[in-house]
Amino acid sequence: LGGEAIDITNRDVSGKINVFLTAANEVIWRNELNINTLTSLGFNFGLTPGNLLTVFCPSVQRIDPNPEDYEGRVMMATELRVLPTSAGNDELRIVAR
Repeated sequence: LGGEAIDITNRDVSGKINVFLTAANEVIWRNELNINTLTSLGFNFGLTPGNLLTVFCPSVQRIDPNPEDYEGRVMMATELRVLPTSAGNDELRIVAR
């Protein structure tokens, strides 16, 4: 009674992304995966002020790359593991503007 916090524990944010890469970009992409380079990932939804939503993940690990066919084009499918930064508890940021 009287608490002002909600603890969300055992989070495991993950996803999958399919991207079209040129041959040169695929070499860079695979090299970054091989040396376990973390990256950031963000999306914006909406076009007008008051109806904008931003989703940002500051630390994302890409794993298990696999080429996939999409309407005759080769896409690189990669699993994503979203990790907290050293500050912790900040792997996913959602901002409404």
